[in-house]
Amino acid sequence: MGARGLTIVLITTTMHEDTYGAIKPHNESGDLRIVPLELDSLCTALETARLAFTIRHLEVRRLFSILLDCVSREDSPDSFRASACRATREWQRGVLELEKTAVVAVRSYRAMITEGRTPVGLSDIFTRLTRDPVIKWYFGRADCDLAPKDISHSLLQESLGAVVGKLFDGEELFCPVPLIEFKSRCKRRLQAVEKAHEAS
Repeated sequence: MGARGLTIVLITTTMHEDTYGAIKPHNESGDLRIVPLELDSLCTALETARLAFTIRHLEVRRLFSILLDCVSREDSPDSFRASACRATREWQRGVLELEKTAVVAVRSYRAMITEGRTPVGLSDIFTRLTRDPVIKWYFGRADCDLAPKDISHSLLQESLGAVVGKLFDGEELFCPVPLIEFKSRCKRRLQAVEKAHEAS
């Protein structure tokens, strides 16, 4: 449900000109809005959800709103298709940037566990991540590069790693946070959010 009523997503491989010609005036006059979602945009959306596994439902709704704006701007299926592809790619980059901290933290945590020793130097984690196909895919789609500072920031921000020392050159040494501690912290956060919700 939105401010103007219901939204329906029409998934199609390629939209016919008559279909687009019917959707555009319908969206301008009715309470029920139709979001055309062609295969390319659908694949991008699904890819984004897989890469950014912590994606929020609101981000998906924002994509639908973006596509509705494309319908209102464009006069033909071809111009809509080009506009929708650009907008969906921009949306993807924005979501991946938003969820980058969580994804890098989890993959870095995995790298530390795989290393099988503690502490683990930041350079060792970075080396593992540069070979990680998920991270390569993620940063390729996000159109940016992974840097060691991303790893350090992510591990500390998400409380999945702790700095336990430094090498002579200043390189940080990390230990993975015990799983039971991480679970306990997540539980306390969830309880705090639930209490805030109940109080409203």
